[in-house]
Amino acid sequence: MTTREVDSMDATPPLPEAQTERWYAAIAGRHSRRSFQERPLTPQERDAMAAHCRTFRPFPAVRTVLLPEAPESLFAHRRDDRPTMSAVGRAYMGIMGSYGRVTGAPAALAFAGLVAPGAADARPDATDPGADSSDTSRQSAPRPDGSDFAIEELIGYVGEAAVLEATALGLDTCWVAGFFSPGLTESLIGAGTGETVFAVSPLGHAADALSGKEKYVFQMGRPKKRLKLEHMALGLLNKDWPHWAVDGIRAVQTAPSATNRQPWRFRLDGDTVVLASNGPDSYGVSKRIDCGIAMLHFELGVRRAGRAG
Repeated sequence: MTTREVDSMDATPPLPEAQTERWYAAIAGRHSRRSFQERPLTPQERDAMAAHCRTFRPFPAVRTVLLPEAPESLFAHRRDDRPTMSAVGRAYMGIMGSYGRVTGAPAALAFAGLVAPGAADARPDATDPGADSSDTSRQSAPRPDGSDFAIEELIGYVGEAAVLEATALGLDTCWVAGFFSPGLTESLIGAGTGETVFAVSPLGHAADALSGKEKYVFQMGRPKKRLKLEHMALGLLNKDWPHWAVDGIRAVQTAPSATNRQPWRFRLDGDTVVLASNGPDSYGVSKRIDCGIAMLHFELGVRRAGRAG
């Protein structure tokens, strides 16, 4: 289980005020889309995203890479080769892969991170009878610099910043951690030694109407059904939660997560807000990525409420 104190991101560089307002405003406009118009990014859109990827590097071990031209084969494979994925997980990914495949995207974002030497990509799957939620050593790739945050959490944090920047530019995106080709993506970005692509996102202008496949995926994932705040935050109705913490959790309420599982659970410990995930990983996708996404949303909500850190 992932547990993080999130009332203060002292371990992360502070977000610039202009980006805080810009990205917070983008939260409401972000929607996951898988069907795109087949037209390239404009030079202005391409340059703006490239500048973001180049300049927003709060963690040296993690980067976002813009692929201004993304071959459709990048999204044509399901990532079901991880040894810990159960038969149920593979079957689910097979079904979702045929219906949730990205089509028409002219560009993409790749979210890559350095993994410590010897780290195995072996994370427990909730559908695996041998999965042990108490064994956190197998649930995340360690940081090469030995710091506290898992690499997947930083992937979620940095990747979601790119997603919100794209949204602010009027572009559409969709987090994809299970249905892409890691090998092809790593080749396209020129991945260095020890660097792994954990997830990608299509990038472009979505089709004017939802495709039939998108509607099917939306129905299965029920993306419009969001957890109530009191379900995300333990004791929210029984404790005097500070307003800034409530605003932070509210900003997490609409954050993206794999299969819309919304694994985030918050509790108040004195003046500290603690974030945890609700159990082990599922379907081969680390919940730490979801938690990293939540950490950025929480920080944006907290900062907008006037609390620094």
